[in-house]
Amino acid sequence: MNPRRRDSRVYARTRRGVTRYYADFRDYADVGGKQMALVPEDQTRATTDPDVAAVLAAEELKRLKAKRSLKDTTGIKESAGLEAYAAHHLVEKARAGRTTERWLELAEGHLRAAIEFFGADRDLRSITVTDVQAWANQLARKPGRRARTVSGATVRKYLNSLSNLYRRAQGEEYVPPGYNPVAAVMDKPTSSRRPPTWFEVPEVALLLEAA
Repeated sequence: MNPRRRDSRVYARTRRGVTRYYADFRDYADVGGKQMALVPEDQTRATTDPDVAAVLAAEELKRLKAKRSLKDTTGIKESAGLEAYAAHHLVEKARAGRTTERWLELAEGHLRAAIEFFGADRDLRSITVTDVQAWANQLARKPGRRARTVSGATVRKYLNSLSNLYRRAQGEEYVPPGYNPVAAVMDKPTSSRRPPTWFEVPEVALLLEAA
């Protein structure tokens, strides 16, 4: 049911003789609209100034209209912050039951490192290929065992965990189809281990004879 229409989105509540202002954006619920306190940046409670309230309500309405326009033209949902979406992603992975507890623990550690680098509230759509490359470079400088830096294979595992998150975000329409800044990185780190050496049968025979 649609919320009851008001002459104005802004309305007042008076408590203990103090009138504060709020706004109703429930008709924009599909893009996050709700009833909310109109709080100026430098304050912690709803404003008592009706003029300030009108400005704040107009700014919020503009933001919600832009989000709805994006959704209508691209089919993409409202933005998702990295930390919140990473938690959702891991819960869904566990619920699917196709991964081990060890895999989930490792993926959680990898995504926690991504959150520390990019920021907890970083919009998934704002992380670029350049950003991911910078993160990979930072990971490559981290100390590993025996005072050495971590291996390329380890860095690749971190990147794979973030890439897996973006695959889910595409499927759930939080980013456009094909949007995966990890997959677009050209030169991903790889293991520095040399491939095993294999001998032909005649070569093995010669070695045995020599032995």
